[in-house]
Amino acid sequence: MWSRVPWTEARQILTVLDGEDAEALTPAPQDPQRYFDGLVANGALERAVSYLGAALPRLEAVHWSWDALHSPDEAVDNDWQARVREAIALWLENPLDGRRRTVWSIATESDQGCPEKLLAGAIFFSGGSIAPVGVSLVPPPAAVCGKLAACAVIAAAHATGRPEPMLRTAIANGNRIAETGL
Repeated sequence: MWSRVPWTEARQILTVLDGEDAEALTPAPQDPQRYFDGLVANGALERAVSYLGAALPRLEAVHWSWDALHSPDEAVDNDWQARVREAIALWLENPLDGRRRTVWSIATESDQGCPEKLLAGAIFFSGGSIAPVGVSLVPPPAAVCGKLAACAVIAAAHATGRPEPMLRTAIANGNRIAETGL
């Protein structure tokens, strides 16, 4: 039972993931976890990861994505990557707004594309205003955080050259978080 997922039907999650057209794609009400289990059973691993990103609450989605990306013994490619990883870890320890903005600031310093940059975007869109400080508050679109967190997982999996094992591990961990929390 997915006790940490606020949705009661798969079509609600699919609407977050795919927009209003999702209702037509899901003909009958279905339990969110049952739909997810069907995706995994059918081998739709990337879709299952995307579905988890949309299903999990924002903070859980970010933690889940970080757990999939982060390996303490993994070497970083450059100083920028080390700085963005450190900023992400600090935000996860204490998700203050200043730290959220620091993660985003560091992430946007580089044109480098990598899973950490996607995760930094997920953090920036996890809550709080996306407008500059001192300007009227602008809330982030609700679906962006989970989508970026899932994209970070998928990108990291493909960067390994063998995505399936990492996707399956992320799916198992995401399922656990959906059931019991962090």
